[in-house]
Amino acid sequence: MKFIKLKGRIGNNLFQYAMYLTLKKKYKTPVFVYGWDPGFQKYFEKISAKDSKYVRKIIHRLKGLFPKKIYSQYDFEPVQDVKKGIEQNIFLEGYFQSLIFFEGQEDVIKQKLKIKAKYKVEFEEKYGKLFEENKILAIHCRLGDYVNWGNASLGGKNLVLPIAYYKNAIKKFDNLDSYKIIVVTDDREMATRRFGFLDNIDFFSESEIIDFQLLMNASALIISNSTFSWWAAYLSKTANRILAPEFFVGFKIKKDFPEGIYDCTNFETVSFHYQDDAGS
Repeated sequence: MKFIKLKGRIGNNLFQYAMYLTLKKKYKTPVFVYGWDPGFQKYFEKISAKDSKYVRKIIHRLKGLFPKKIYSQYDFEPVQDVKKGIEQNIFLEGYFQSLIFFEGQEDVIKQKLKIKAKYKVEFEEKYGKLFEENKILAIHCRLGDYVNWGNASLGGKNLVLPIAYYKNAIKKFDNLDSYKIIVVTDDREMATRRFGFLDNIDFFSESEIIDFQLLMNASALIISNSTFSWWAAYLSKTANRILAPEFFVGFKIKKDFPEGIYDCTNFETVSFHYQDDAGS
């Protein structure tokens, strides 16, 4: 029996739910999760893992009986050490942000993680024509909480990607004129200022699930260093090219964080010089 404590929002919960599916398949044992982000269960079909007061009571009692079977993933912990912690313990807490943890289960994960029909219909009614009539290059620009997020181990606060990343990524498209460019963001005003160097682009800041589908249904993607856009890219059936920032959130210290975030993916990483231009 294993228990997974969920942390963070939709992007993080997707990794943790993938861990739930993997453990259930690999160990043939009951696996329970608790601490859902409400949006995750709201937007995705048939999320079968139970989170209830009953489960939480069991966890509280069992932790007292097995105090040495609790594993918490730490920053910069090597992937192999994390795998060992998962195998040897009952209570798991972490982000598990690498496909290495889910090797052999990719098809099962993609099959299980499906957006509910009503949100697909909502997206189709709003943007179906846009995507039918254009080849879309979707750019994700995470701002909002990233402006004040970070710590000393990641080079300090503010993990907003510099505009240099996006410029370098865009340069990799020889046929840029063939795309309709859209920017999906959580701060439309700031994003409009930052992408002033591009002409004829549209900005979108919708509900989480509509933003997710704007990314997921694009013909090509330039993602940010967020698990939200990582999953939109990974679950995409239409993107023939996915560009991603080198080092993910570790770009200030030039070290992959989380370790293994791009392993086993077809994402192309883009190098760039860091400078603090988040407010531009």
